[in-house]
Amino acid sequence: MATSPTPASSPIDPPIKRAWKTILAWIAGITAVLGFIGTMTGTFHTITEHFTHHKVLDEQITLAQNQAKQEEFPQALQTLAAVLKTDPHYAPALDAQLAIAEKWVENFHVESGPGQDPKPIAATWLDQVFSVFDAAVLRLKGSQLADVQAHLGYAHYLNREIALRESGDLGEKNLLAALDTDPTNVYANAMLGNVMLRHHMDLSEALKHFDTAVATGKERPFVRRFQLGQLIFDDEPGAYAAAFKIANTLRLNNEALDPGRKHDILAFSVPMNSATHDIRTEALSAIPRNDAWNTYLWLEESAADTPKFRELKHKFVQAMLTEIAGDNASSLAQFRAIQNDDSARFSALDTAIPNEIERLTARKK
Repeated sequence: MATSPTPASSPIDPPIKRAWKTILAWIAGITAVLGFIGTMTGTFHTITEHFTHHKVLDEQITLAQNQAKQEEFPQALQTLAAVLKTDPHYAPALDAQLAIAEKWVENFHVESGPGQDPKPIAATWLDQVFSVFDAAVLRLKGSQLADVQAHLGYAHYLNREIALRESGDLGEKNLLAALDTDPTNVYANAMLGNVMLRHHMDLSEALKHFDTAVATGKERPFVRRFQLGQLIFDDEPGAYAAAFKIANTLRLNNEALDPGRKHDILAFSVPMNSATHDIRTEALSAIPRNDAWNTYLWLEESAADTPKFRELKHKFVQAMLTEIAGDNASSLAQFRAIQNDDSARFSALDTAIPNEIERLTARKK
């Protein structure tokens, strides 16, 4: 019985199979490409959303930084609080928040209207910085931690002194903790020195803290503001010499000092009334004569004196410097020459000059 040929042996089968394999491979390839494109499209969309989201947040951070530059610190922290509510772990916002809170504490003051109690305002504002510092203490280490501890300590000090919500020395303890973390920390040394001067504690120890802060070379305007801003209200012996020596250092180093602060230092360390001979002597003898004279002139630059009165004051200071140098006879002659100048009458020198003459005359006898 005859049999039919087997289909599998057909000579056309292999080309057809090869064609289908090729077509299926194309389809698989196209599918893979489309899948890849879809994946990448999704990825690019996610990346675009990410950058768009952060761009919006960064714009708010910039707004907060600009608010801080205008000393609108409460508004700046509120702006950043909104950013962190959207993204609690956004590092640029956390860094900006901490920097602004620290700057606020360094410049903290409350201006209340007539009849307005400043304590509740201070309390509300300090609560804002406390929350920032308390969180930062948990996430930072080393010198950054010391910065936060110092600002936290000073905030507690302000909470005690302005808001009147604390008692004890919690502020000082935090400042000392900052020094334990970093003994040369510029903020801890300057802030602790400031607190010590405010409360008339050990003057030499306070000045050592400021010396340490200055030696860091960091935040020099801040250090000088905390140093001189309080030193010129310290009436204990040694403070007058210290203020005048610091002024001399600023002059020699070409450090900027605003005219108002120059006037304050001069009025504090070289006053011209009759009862302040010892103060003038302490200040003017603290540094070499030429430096003392040049520093006096540097501090006097902003004084609103008439040319004649300025000339008289110059002669008075020169007479003081002559006495400090040990030449009492020449100093006495200089004071007498000033007294004979009629323009000295009815001025701040009117009683100071006779006192100097009387004192030197008595010493001569």
